[in-house]
Amino acid sequence: MSFLENCTLRLAFDNNSEDFQSINTGIPQGSPISPILFLIYIRNLFKSNSIRFILYIDDIALIASSTSFSKNCRILEREVAQITELGAQNAIKFNLAKTKLMHFSTASATIGATVKLPDGTIIEPKSLVKWLGIWFNSILTYKYHVAKKVSQARSTLQRMT
Repeated sequence: MSFLENCTLRLAFDNNSEDFQSINTGIPQGSPISPILFLIYIRNLFKSNSIRFILYIDDIALIASSTSFSKNCRILEREVAQITELGAQNAIKFNLAKTKLMHFSTASATIGATVKLPDGTIIEPKSLVKWLGIWFNSILTYKYHVAKKVSQARSTLQRMT
C-alpha cells in the first residue's frame, strides 16, 4: 500500500515545471510492481484440467495435447471462450488479434485443424511462430531461430566494423 499511497507527480517541459500534484489512481507506467499486480489479478482465470498455461507477464500460451489436431482445437476453442468470458467479467480484455496457432508434431508436415475464436475469427495453423523472442517451428528444431540470430549477429558485427 505504501507504494500506491501519497503519490505525487510534477510535469516538466522546456525548463518549466509545475507544482507537485497528487495522483489519486493508478500505478506509474513502467513500475516494477505493475506486472506483479497484473499476474495476481489474472491468476484465477487460468485454471483448467484440459490444458496447460504458460504465462510471461501478459504473453499467454495455451497448450492442448490429445490424439488429434482437431480435438486439440476444440479444447482450445472451449478454453479460450471460457477465459475470454471470465476476463470480461473482471474488466480484462484480451487482444485476440495477436492469437497464433501451431500444431507440434514429429511429422515434417503438420497441416491441421483451425481454431475459431469467440469473436468469430478463424485462426489457421502456422508452421513458424515467434513467441517471447524465440522462433518455434512445428517440429521444434529451432533451426530457423538459430539462423535468424546468426544473421542478426553478422549484421551487427558488419555495422560495428
